[in-house]
Amino acid sequence: MTFAAGPYVIVGLMALNIVLLAVLLAQREWFMQRLGKVLLLLGALALPALVLSAAVHINMENSKEVSFCLSCHEMEAYGESLEEDDDERIPTIHYQNNWVHKEKACYECHTDYTLYGPIKAKIQGLLHMNVHYFKGAPKKIEIYQPYNNRECLRCHEGAKKFEETEYHQQDPKMRVRLKTNKQSCMDKGCHDVIHEVYSDDE
Repeated sequence: MTFAAGPYVIVGLMALNIVLLAVLLAQREWFMQRLGKVLLLLGALALPALVLSAAVHINMENSKEVSFCLSCHEMEAYGESLEEDDDERIPTIHYQNNWVHKEKACYECHTDYTLYGPIKAKIQGLLHMNVHYFKGAPKKIEIYQPYNNRECLRCHEGAKKFEETEYHQQDPKMRVRLKTNKQSCMDKGCHDVIHEVYSDDE
């Protein structure tokens, strides 16, 4: 099921479910027959479960979109930073050079790429929504934990530009430090200019 067709599938399944239940209510004598019991099971349990499953899937896919992330006003500045003319900001460079999928840029860089990473990202997304709707976003937004080099290296490790950069070759132990997060890709003087949506006095 494609995301674009998803809502139509849900509406179609809901309409089918309503029609099925309406027919069963109009023909109550069917309840005593085997076919009627099968249709009742289908209308009361199977189709609603299918609708719920499709709705969850579609909304999970929707939550990967940049437009979803930027739908909260506190994220607007982060979205604007991707479009600005700045060749130092790491997210901006990746976004404008198509090094990340433009429609899923937030998700691609802020998901832990481990076995349960996408699930963890969804849970954190729910926490974000909780803060947005019930607590109010803090003045300065920060990620929950230091950014893991793994999310950078999943694309850059082995890439010619990364491997042949003079700074990366200066110390043979640097690769080990990067892989173990003993040295961050975002250390001062390395790739430390990120979204930069806050002024120095904040």
